[in-house]
Amino acid sequence: MINNKISLDITSAQKTAVDDATGALADAVKPFEIQVDKEEVKALPKISDGRIPFVEKVSQYAVTDPQFLPPFADVPEFTIDFKTFRDVSEIIRPIQQIIDNLKNVKMVSGSESYYFALTYYQTVQFQAKMGVPGAQTIYEDLRRLFENKTTEPETPTE
Repeated sequence: MINNKISLDITSAQKTAVDDATGALADAVKPFEIQVDKEEVKALPKISDGRIPFVEKVSQYAVTDPQFLPPFADVPEFTIDFKTFRDVSEIIRPIQQIIDNLKNVKMVSGSESYYFALTYYQTVQFQAKMGVPGAQTIYEDLRRLFENKTTEPETPTE
């Protein structure tokens, strides 16, 4: 038998509280929303954690040594953009931790329920082969669902 890592019964009140908080969060970040299509995302140069010190240093040099700025450079706009990047990064961090935790709960609870379902299915399949009354009907019903494979590979849902 599988080691049951989770036994959680989320109440409707808890779900409502999360829905309310999610709605409040969505409302709070609504002014920050922009639309970027997939092609734009691919084309954008990305700032990684390792590049943040580089951008910070450029922000200092752009102010202290403006003679090296290209003529089209807009330092005030750069400053706003970089501040927004840092602010949104700080907003995302705790939200990402919550999402990661919820994904773990979903993955483990889904895995445990799927393991149970597979075990039940295998037991019914064996009993159908042994001719146990009623097992064949259940096996045929479950077999249709179990063998109904999609074109996508089996991967955990997120």
